This record gives sequence, structure tokens and C-alpha cells, in this order.
Amino acid sequence: MSADGGHRCPKLEATAHGIFYKANPSYKDNDEVGYEVSSTSGKVETHTVRITVKEASFSNAKTTPEGDADL
Repeated sequence: MSADGGHRCPKLEATAHGIFYKANPSYKDNDEVGYEVSSTSGKVETHTVRITVKEASFSNAKTTPEGDADL
């Protein structure tokens, strides 16, 4: 670990993008999402996230006034 608390580049700010996944409401099976991370040096890393989509269980979900479940 470095003296700065473990950060390799403490003075550099990274540009980040979010990745959001929402399955079709009737879909129940395995799925995957792929994404790439590019560094300023031009190095590109490809990553894959595997997801198991199951039927939603509403027993522990909170309901909002609009009727949407907060999962």
C-alpha cells in the first residue's frame, strides 16, 4: 500500500460512466453485459458481467405512493 492510502494516481481524476441493466419484465434467464475501459495510454480492457435474472419477489419491497416497487 502506498503512503497516500492505496491510490496509485491520487492527483488524477477519472472520467466515469455508469452502466445500468434492466431486463425485459417477462425475461427470466441468464444474461450478460460487456463493457470496455480505456486508459489515457490507449490500453483497452474488456470486461463481461454475467447476470441471472429471476422473478421479482415483492415480499420485502417497499411500495412508493405511485405504486412502483422499490427493489
